[in-house]
Amino acid sequence: ITDDALHLPRTQAGVSGEAFVLEAAAMGVQTCWVTGTYRRSLTGAALGEGERLAALIALGIASDPTEAPAHKRKPLAQICLSAPSEWPLWAYKAADAVRQAPSAVNLQPWKLSYGQRTLRLLGKKADSVDMGIAMLHMEAAAGNVRHTWVWGSDRCVAHLIAEEEV
Repeated sequence: ITDDALHLPRTQAGVSGEAFVLEAAAMGVQTCWVTGTYRRSLTGAALGEGERLAALIALGIASDPTEAPAHKRKPLAQICLSAPSEWPLWAYKAADAVRQAPSAVNLQPWKLSYGQRTLRLLGKKADSVDMGIAMLHMEAAAGNVRHTWVWGSDRCVAHLIAEEEV
């Protein structure tokens, strides 16, 4: 992402944490994000000055992976501000990947808009682990489309800009 890498520290934690989670999943390890339902003082984490524990990620191997709980997801049209079926395929796939992304209490607190080669991630709380997770899913699903990330402002967390119309 262009600009200051520490612009949104919780969002950055979501990006890097979800990269770890997706690698674990590729190796058959199940994961669970925990962001607000634990006592930070009991984690034993040795934090330096100015550091903050953003989340925990529980890891495990399921005795029967086929019994993993299914998570309800909002329809794609509900998280997009315009008809995603009219977007380029790369933007549609990226939006659907965001739809599949985990979020706190499974609220899916994001919206997406598309226009002028740009897919925008919108949310009420820009600096959050959830928004970082969504950004990583957008990045992974954009595939071979050459693109640039630019931080947004206000309720626009970030812009994924395709270098040319695809």
